[in-house]
Amino acid sequence: MCCNLINSYEIDTIYGRKSIEIHEGDLTDFCKPFDILVLSAVSYHYLPTEGTLVKALIDKNIDIDKLSKDPYIDLRKKLHIWISNELDNIEFKFKRFVCVEFDKRGDPNKSFEALLPFLSLIEKLNIPIKSIAMPLLGTGYLNLSIESNLELQLKQCEKCLENIPSLSKIYLVEKNNLKAHKLDIALNKYLDRSETQTRDIFLDDYNKDVLEKLEDNIYKLIKLKKNNNLNINYEILHDFYNQIKRKSLRYFELCSYSRKIVEVLLAEQLPWDDSDKGLQLSIDSYLRQGNVSPWITSYMHVIRVLSNNQIHYSRYNNKIPSEVQNQDQRILLGCLYQITDYWLQITYSNSTRKY
Repeated sequence: MCCNLINSYEIDTIYGRKSIEIHEGDLTDFCKPFDILVLSAVSYHYLPTEGTLVKALIDKNIDIDKLSKDPYIDLRKKLHIWISNELDNIEFKFKRFVCVEFDKRGDPNKSFEALLPFLSLIEKLNIPIKSIAMPLLGTGYLNLSIESNLELQLKQCEKCLENIPSLSKIYLVEKNNLKAHKLDIALNKYLDRSETQTRDIFLDDYNKDVLEKLEDNIYKLIKLKKNNNLNINYEILHDFYNQIKRKSLRYFELCSYSRKIVEVLLAEQLPWDDSDKGLQLSIDSYLRQGNVSPWITSYMHVIRVLSNNQIHYSRYNNKIPSEVQNQDQRILLGCLYQITDYWLQITYSNSTRKY
């Protein structure tokens, strides 16, 4: 099952930079590995209603009602939440699920607020929780509002990322195309993204030649990195290449991809203890190696600053200018192209030295 990344954003925490991603896909056959599946239900009722995640899991021989009778941890009476024992179904990429329960007459925020203390408890019990996946909770059979529930859920997800050291990524996954589109719009509204930030950069004729060259560079890098350093995760290259192939790329997405690509390059070129100090220090450390032209690291710093602006967007509302312009987007795209071109050069150079 392919999963289509439709939106994402990152937050800075004392434990490092973490992310929330919205995908269109099937949680029972999701393309990304994750540790915990979070789902929702009416309190003590696990009806397999058509179109719900509970029904989809039953169709794959995971009976929520049966598992609820013998949970690993049961805090339904206090926090409206419980976790299953470890599943023995090897078909799934996750090992346990957490069920958040809602009372139809109660305040949904109380159910969402259970996530942080409960997931913190799970982590202390040494249950893996590096990444979790969930649908938009409470909007299936419970039919709660998409917009209001998204805001409640995102706020709790952010708190979890900020306060749980090992948790680094949360996937929000929606199978229905129309609902996924609504989530995309609602997230941009929640983040107060401007029209400039959400406009497709493929619509700017100035960018077309650079995008074509960038697509070619990324394709070559994927081929070259296929059998490279096994300690480096090159997944970002595949994700970015697929996004460009779809001929759809918004500015905030370009910022996120660009930063991650620079981080991968530096992780490949620097000792582990240098590449784990934050992007600014990593770039400066790379420049001190003496075998890179200073303008290449200048391109990296431009990407760092512009991507930081996306993450900390509200800080810049009272600055002049208050938001990025088309020219800034073109500069960022040009910097990424130059960096991928440089990356190809050093990759070819390193390959030649081996023979």
